[in-house]
Amino acid sequence: MELVHYIRVVRRRWLIVLVAVLSCAGVAYLLSSLRTPVYRAETRLVVSAPAGGGANDELSNRTLAISRATAYASYAPTTPAVDAALEGAGYPTGGSRPQVTATADGSTPFLLISVQDSDPQRAAKVANAYVQRLLGVVARLDGTRDVSSQRLAVIDPAGVPSRPDSPRPVRDAGIGLVLGLILGLGAAFVRESLDRTYVDPDVLETTTNLPVLGVVPQALEKVDLPSISQPSSGRAEAYRTVRTNLSFAGGPDTTRRLVVTSATPGEGKTSVSANVAVALASAGHSVVLVDADLRRPRVASVFGLQDEGPGLVGLLTGDLDVQAAIRTVDEAGLAVIPAGGTLANPSEMLGSERMQAVLEELEQQYETVLIDTPPVLPVTDALVLSAGASGVVVVVRLGETSRERLDRALSSLRKLDVPVLGLVANGAVASGDAAYGYGSKYGYEKRVASPR
Repeated sequence: MELVHYIRVVRRRWLIVLVAVLSCAGVAYLLSSLRTPVYRAETRLVVSAPAGGGANDELSNRTLAISRATAYASYAPTTPAVDAALEGAGYPTGGSRPQVTATADGSTPFLLISVQDSDPQRAAKVANAYVQRLLGVVARLDGTRDVSSQRLAVIDPAGVPSRPDSPRPVRDAGIGLVLGLILGLGAAFVRESLDRTYVDPDVLETTTNLPVLGVVPQALEKVDLPSISQPSSGRAEAYRTVRTNLSFAGGPDTTRRLVVTSATPGEGKTSVSANVAVALASAGHSVVLVDADLRRPRVASVFGLQDEGPGLVGLLTGDLDVQAAIRTVDEAGLAVIPAGGTLANPSEMLGSERMQAVLEELEQQYETVLIDTPPVLPVTDALVLSAGASGVVVVVRLGETSRERLDRALSSLRKLDVPVLGLVANGAVASGDAAYGYGSKYGYEKRVASPR
């Protein structure tokens, strides 16, 4: 995966990363703020070797002092040493004890005593008391009676700390932020790997081996026909891109009879059909848009037409001729044949000789016959109409269309030897209308009207 793909994943899953960062930073800050403040006081001591302690030269004295500093560092944190320091500082030894650490680097005779306590004054006094009490504790624990040859001196006395050593809410929040960023990025990439929907047009094109004719941006407001109402918008330009790419997707008759469909409901096929039809008409093509979705027709509502009137149902039942069923959208320069109702047996009627005769007559009158059909997987209507089409355009809603469903839909179309011209990656429409659907889940069989 290239860097650009990682960036795209982060951009798509930014909410996961943001939640992880804010949560970890917030929890770290809260927990840190609730802890009791602990102050640290440090004093630096130096161990001196005796002038007559058996060391005949300066090197021997220094070696002895370094050895003793290392030994004293081991004694300083012990309970007897801490109690002795508490007594020397004027505090009782029966209560809580401060936490004491001592370090000697083994190369110098210096000894660092560090005392941590909730009381900053006690921490400083206890640290400073070690210079007077530590040698006595060492003598008592070692069984040495004479400590006059052992010397400790203060180099840096401990001062009263002005701010706690811990907790540090801001520092801890920063650590939480970094951990949250790591967790958030990990969760984002895990979520991406488990997501079976198409979210990247490049991946869509590579996986299906089909060209993406256009990428329609997500709609920020409910506008069905940006090609008319917002011709300068990004969505309108995306539909014009689809129109242009269609002209190069096949031979000269590619746009003669076009079927626009999708794998499943709610992917925006009707919006794509309507806007691409407008884009073709605005480029000077004579276009007729046919609403062949006789289960959930929407073309009429998109153009503001009454569906209860002349339409495809009347043509199929023989009640109308082609000219009587056509309605003109003046602002788009477009001819539209709405559904004109619903049918009890739409698949049979759409596959009938009458339907083929209607389409052939429309092809004689218009350069492009654009057919909006139901999705491929729930019903067979789209497959019936695709059999005689010049080409099929499949609409894919990014972030919702699963790979398995799209693969099944494309496989069904390819079995008919239908030229699939390409895909439209659609993100223009928000969540699909829950009432728009197919099959028993959506109850279309309950909305069947008598043919008219």
